[in-house]
Amino acid sequence: AGSGVDDELKICTRALGETKAYLARELAIDGNGNAKASCDKVQQYPDLSVTAYFILANAYSILKEFDTAEKVCRKGMKIEPNLADYESLERNEKDRQYLLEMLDRIAKKRKQYQVEQLIEKSETLLEAKQYAEALTVLNEAANLNASDMTTFFLRSQVHLALDNTKAAKKDLDSFVKLAKNSKESKDALAVAKQLEKDILSRTEILKKYGKDGLRLKNEASIAFTSGQYETSVSLLREAIENCSRAGRGELQKDLATVLASWAVTKVNDIMDNATASVRQKGRVFRKAIERLEEAHRLSPGEKHIKTNLKATRNLQKQMNDAKIIEDAIRVFSNGQHEEGIQKLRPIARVSGANSGIKSELAVMLTVAAVSKINQVGPQLNPLLLFE
Repeated sequence: AGSGVDDELKICTRALGETKAYLARELAIDGNGNAKASCDKVQQYPDLSVTAYFILANAYSILKEFDTAEKVCRKGMKIEPNLADYESLERNEKDRQYLLEMLDRIAKKRKQYQVEQLIEKSETLLEAKQYAEALTVLNEAANLNASDMTTFFLRSQVHLALDNTKAAKKDLDSFVKLAKNSKESKDALAVAKQLEKDILSRTEILKKYGKDGLRLKNEASIAFTSGQYETSVSLLREAIENCSRAGRGELQKDLATVLASWAVTKVNDIMDNATASVRQKGRVFRKAIERLEEAHRLSPGEKHIKTNLKATRNLQKQMNDAKIIEDAIRVFSNGQHEEGIQKLRPIARVSGANSGIKSELAVMLTVAAVSKINQVGPQLNPLLLFE
């Protein structure tokens, strides 16, 4: 009779253990913060059944506690069946089979979880434009699971960012193949179509400029945006040397734009500098005109370059004329009338000379004439002035 009571007690104890394991698993499913603590507590319960270990292993697997889930499975498999009870023996064998299947599922879930973690890491690296590092992470994810379509899509994007268009197309094809059999096939194929267009577009650009040429072009663009004109010009000249004939014309236009912007910026800066000497201004103007002339040769069809070149030349002439006028007035004021007039006369004769220069020359000539008359006047016969 005692043995029967013990058996009943054992059955009740195991049933209670299974119930506790079930409740712990429900907490895990609900994402309850106490789920792991509850699972750990159930593990300490005496005389757990194979079924309880199965439920508990499932709970740990849900919590992503894969090492613990695997240990719990193996504990359950070590339970010896009651050889005298056929039903118990049969049930135990089925439960052991479930545990073996659970071990397999845990291994798959562990691998998929690792892939998800790697994908999350790669997305962070992609946002930071750390493409080489992202590629290493995605290669690891692909090695863990060669049927995860997200891995192939992201790796295709990374290859594209690194200008490896062939590798990008290969991964995209793998993604499309996997996407066709997925629940999200419609949306997946739509994004694949856009990525394919991007790959084709990038392929054409690379044919045009070459990998090094494109890199240099992009670096030149960044330098230009930050006002580093000299660096931008240097990079574009190198890009022109490295690109194909098809892309050379576009790069020359880019170079012309940078040269023209550089020239205009320098002229504006020197004109705004009140302490700059005439010599300094002259040097800046000469260099600016050289750059604008080269820009015009590189891109003769750009009207704004031609306009800026003409305006800069006119400004340089006005500045030179102002210096000549200043020198002429200084010399004239010192009593060297003829020398002052001779300094001013050449620029007054030029077609298009402004009225101020001609007026200044007229004043000088008048003053010089009056001065001459005053010098010779006393020697003249007054009567001759009225004949």
